[in-house]
Amino acid sequence: MQTTGAKVRKWRRSGTDHVRTKLLLAAEQLFIQNGIGGTSLREIAARADNGNTNAVKYHFGAKEDLVRALFAFRVQQMEPGRLARLESLERERRLGDLKALLEVICLPYLDIVSDDGRFSYLELMSNYLTSSDELLWSHPTGYVETVENGLDKLAELAWDGAASTDERANSAILRTWGLIRRRLFYLPDEIFRSRFALSHLMFSNAVVRWQRDRNADKEALRVILDDTFEMMVAGLALPFRGGGRDHASAAWPKG
Repeated sequence: MQTTGAKVRKWRRSGTDHVRTKLLLAAEQLFIQNGIGGTSLREIAARADNGNTNAVKYHFGAKEDLVRALFAFRVQQMEPGRLARLESLERERRLGDLKALLEVICLPYLDIVSDDGRFSYLELMSNYLTSSDELLWSHPTGYVETVENGLDKLAELAWDGAASTDERANSAILRTWGLIRRRLFYLPDEIFRSRFALSHLMFSNAVVRWQRDRNADKEALRVILDDTFEMMVAGLALPFRGGGRDHASAAWPKG
C-alpha cells in the first residue's frame, strides 16, 4: 500500500473564491469540534475572520447548502488522485483487485491535510458516519446517496470508452464503486451497503485513532492501513448465506 505522493493543497485564489474557501475550511474545523448540528453560521463566519455575520448565508445559503458545498469541495479535490489510481489499475489489468479498488476510494483522504498536519476531512467523515444526527446532512457528490440507492447498475459506468477525459475525471469515484459492486455481485443491495459503510468506517477510524497517538509515525500508519485494508477485503468479500444459500458460489456475471 502506498499513499499518493503530493498533498492536496488548499484552494487559494483572490476575491469571492478566497472568501468561500475560508468559510468552508472554518466550517470543517467547527464541524469536527462541535458537530454539524452544533455549529452556527455565525460561529463559522467568526472563525473565518469574516466581519459579516451573514457571510455564510450570502455565499452558500442555508447550512445544508454549506455542508453540501464542503463535501463537493473536498470530493472534487480528491477526484484527480482517484482517477490516476484507477487508470494505473487499468494499465496493470487489476480492475478486479478489491483491495486496490478500496485504496482508490480511501487513500486520497490522506492527501487532505490541515494547517496543523491533521487529516481533517477524514476526521469529519468519521464523525459524520458515526452520528445518526450528522447523517441528516446528505452528501451531495454520491457517497451516501449512491450507497443508499443501490449500485447494481453502476458497473455499466465502469470505463466507458466513449467518455471524455473530463467526464472520466468527474466520475472516477462512481466508476470505482461500480467496479467494487461488480466484484461483489452476489451480495444483495442491503448487505452490500452495510458492508461498504462499515469498511469505510474501519478505514477512517483506523486513521483517526493513529492520529490521536502523539507518538505515532508514518511507518506505523502504513502498517496499520495495510492490515486494515486486508480486513476490509475479508469483511466485504465474505459469502452471503441468507436463506441458507452460499451466494458467493453463483456464477460471475458475463461481460
